[in-house]
Amino acid sequence: MHFSKKWLALIGIPAILCTSAMAFTGCKGHGHGKGFITPERIMKIVDWKVDDFMDEINATSTQRERILEIKDRLISEAVVVHTEMAGNHVTLFNEWKSDSPNMDTINGIIDDASARKAAFGKTVADSIVELHSILTPEQRAKITEHIEKNHPKLGDLALN
Repeated sequence: MHFSKKWLALIGIPAILCTSAMAFTGCKGHGHGKGFITPERIMKIVDWKVDDFMDEINATSTQRERILEIKDRLISEAVVVHTEMAGNHVTLFNEWKSDSPNMDTINGIIDDASARKAAFGKTVADSIVELHSILTPEQRAKITEHIEKNHPKLGDLALN
């Protein structure tokens, strides 16, 4: 499947929001000592990145409001998905410790996680289309330029 550079660039803000949302819900001090990566710290980064993009594209106050609504919606849904899937880790670990792991249980957990992530992915896709409709062609061009500059391999993958 091939995408135009503009379409891939539009993935930028939602991708930042989605990645940040998943990081927000999944990083509770893992791997960097106690509490190095906290939800509060990640939210500061998300807010800073989104605000920076809005400043860079000279977003109007109406656009800012709508973009922040998208951000909040994505973060909120990511938290729900993460919370709903939290028990999966415990169940999988218990299956691991079992003398006879139940393949049906393991496959059920994997199927459930896949379905939840796919549903969240569709929310991200909806957000990309919504963001596209909010921005002017000039603003989308600025985002495209930023992404191509900072992610040159992404531009190599896209066909015009």
